[in-house]
Amino acid sequence: KATDQCGNVSATSPIYYYDHIFDNTAPGNTFISSEPASPGNDITPLLIISCEPGAKVNVYNNLTATGAPIRTCYDTNYDGDVEIQVTVLNNSTNEYSAKQTDASGNVSASFSTFTYIHTP
Repeated sequence: KATDQCGNVSATSPIYYYDHIFDNTAPGNTFISSEPASPGNDITPLLIISCEPGAKVNVYNNLTATGAPIRTCYDTNYDGDVEIQVTVLNNSTNEYSAKQTDASGNVSASFSTFTYIHTP
């Protein structure tokens, strides 16, 4: 119950319970594919990266998931994937890797790699 400044007393409030689940488990590995599939002739392919729903995904322009990410994406739809469009040079080989952090802040111990080969 609560009492306001005028002395009015509210009805009894309902009791609410909630379960809190502590998540300290790192998410699994991501998986990267492209549209169109590699090798392809599109200089602006779409990278599709599977992840844990709600995760943050760092995408790197190398096969080691090190250095500064070229893009950080968030799975705001909670559907388990993020998509980014990249630009590649004609007749080139392009290497990518991705590592995810789940909504609780746990960073994946592993990462995935992908090579997109552009063919004219």
